[in-house]
Amino acid sequence: MTSSVVCALLLAAPAGWSPVVPARAGDPRPIDSVPFDADEPGTYVLTGDLGPCGAAYGIRILADGVVIDLGGFALEGGLGSGPGIVAPGAAEGVVVRDGRIAGWGGDGIALGEVAGVELRMLSLHDNAGHGAHLGERARLSDCSSEFNHGGRGILTGAGATLARCTARDNEYGGLFTGAGSTLLECSAEGSFYGSGIESGPDAVLRDCRALENRAGGIRVGAGSLVSGCRASANLFFGIEAGAEAIVRSCRVRGSVDGSGIVIGRGGWAEDCEVGGNRRRGIDLAADSIARGCTVRGNGQAGLRARAGCRLLRNTCESNGGAGIELVGGGATVDGNVFASNKAKDLLAPGRGHFVVRNTLAKGRAVLGGGGFVAPFSDRDDPERGPLDNLRP
Repeated sequence: MTSSVVCALLLAAPAGWSPVVPARAGDPRPIDSVPFDADEPGTYVLTGDLGPCGAAYGIRILADGVVIDLGGFALEGGLGSGPGIVAPGAAEGVVVRDGRIAGWGGDGIALGEVAGVELRMLSLHDNAGHGAHLGERARLSDCSSEFNHGGRGILTGAGATLARCTARDNEYGGLFTGAGSTLLECSAEGSFYGSGIESGPDAVLRDCRALENRAGGIRVGAGSLVSGCRASANLFFGIEAGAEAIVRSCRVRGSVDGSGIVIGRGGWAEDCEVGGNRRRGIDLAADSIARGCTVRGNGQAGLRARAGCRLLRNTCESNGGAGIELVGGGATVDGNVFASNKAKDLLAPGRGHFVVRNTLAKGRAVLGGGGFVAPFSDRDDPERGPLDNLRP
């Protein structure tokens, strides 16, 4: 039809009539009732708050390339309902953003079989399962998950990235991610029966926080990096890391019935501040390193280490047990400063230790044989050697 014919038809139209313009393929499609099936690729937008309702599901994703834009509105379930947003099988290119998902009888978001899901600016609240259950390579930013009473706040597969996400008062833990995940500026507090933040091996956590969780604070698998994180008033441990993990520049306080930092074999604790924990400040498995840490006011040993560990330039003060307690032999204790520990400053009964350049009184050390222990000298002794231990 030519443009002149179209114009003629419009001019001949009755007063008050307007043409119906069909939706283009790229136009957002409204969601104004639930249950709703997103069965074609594209963007779907809530037109307002939906629910409460007892539907078997809120929104079901049946295609790749689906974007669910909640538009700042709430998708709310009710008695007898299932999950809020669900995909019955694998899909790709799924995005859910900008709104609140609450009160569903299953997971708030149940996309455990979907890889590469992206969640942005969501509140997941008071669902009967997980706040969100996602597959591998999920990406989340600025999401919160609270009071989910049948699961975890957020649960993902391997390779996830979480930025500025929070979990609070969830029943079985806060933020749980699979191997190789990255968490940046995330926090978890008040988990009832699980850790605040837990990730598999080869994870990276930076500037995260775990507070008052009723299991542990932060737990990561082997080979992980935990940097600049805070853990306070968790029940069993502040930070627990697997073999060959690195815990750097972290602050851990007040573990109610456990130790501050626990690291597996070959791990590393560096520049951490650890105090006020009921048991040990830092607990190292064999062949690990603690360097530049301050352990103060812990209920048992400030720093407990096993065979082959290297303890370098740490400050151990006012702990209820020894400042440093060694279990096994062959440790290096170099350049540490001790003061006012209730038991001995250095308790090292094993054999083969290398003990040099520490600040402590000789009478405050219990040392085994077979290694090298430098002489104990006064700081102003003109004849003291470069490796001598210094009396305070």
